[in-house]
Amino acid sequence: MLVDKKEISDEARLMIYPASRKLYPDELKVIEENLSVFLMEEPDVIFAFEVKYERFLIVFVSEKTPLSINQNDALVNLIRSFEDKFKISLIDKVKVFFKQGLYVQAKEVPDFKKMIKQG
Repeated sequence: MLVDKKEISDEARLMIYPASRKLYPDELKVIEENLSVFLMEEPDVIFAFEVKYERFLIVFVSEKTPLSINQNDALVNLIRSFEDKFKISLIDKVKVFFKQGLYVQAKEVPDFKKMIKQG
């Protein structure tokens, strides 16, 4: 069940999917529509989602209604379908994302460590 983000408690589970690049308005529209339909079709789970900085898909899952393994797999498959459709990466564990001024930057972990050492 899809609800407004304000209805989800601070104890909710967050799943953050960082896009490898800024998402275009037409891509965001498709993603938001498909994600809304998917989340509404799961009546046993309380969900919310938002897109931040046109780059991060954030899915909130109420702690009162955790995802089953099958539901989690279905969500991941949906996210992977966005990757294929828009030629982006959303499930990337080897990059660090950070905001620098007005822009969100992405760096490989070794490059990010070098940046930290250099100040």
